[in-house]
Amino acid sequence: MAKQKYYAIKLGKGVRDKIVTSWSECEALVKGYQSVYKSFKTEEEALEYLKAIKDTDKKLEENNKAMEYNKAKKKGTVSVANLLKGVRIDKVIAEEFESKCNDLNISKEKILNELIKEWVD
Repeated sequence: MAKQKYYAIKLGKGVRDKIVTSWSECEALVKGYQSVYKSFKTEEEALEYLKAIKDTDKKLEENNKAMEYNKAKKKGTVSVANLLKGVRIDKVIAEEFESKCNDLNISKEKILNELIKEWVD
């Protein structure tokens, strides 16, 4: 059974400081609108979040900056799946690679970028 989530909507389509318990209801109130929201495991955490955010304009600005950064990052990248279409990697090597990345707390993306950069230089 899925665990209950609480969606705290600080600012959405015609709503402020609202908590809902389904993603579909939350999505209807935030998707396509300037909105400030977050999901939580407990209703208490959701209430604290709503109380903690005082300046919604500042939070919207932070959200917009993050979205712009993600869009810019996506434009300048290519999916490894597309780049390496048809390329197979030994399962043991792939598992060791993933394990070492986890052990060193380094993203696979960062390591692959560095390896490919070193290779082409």
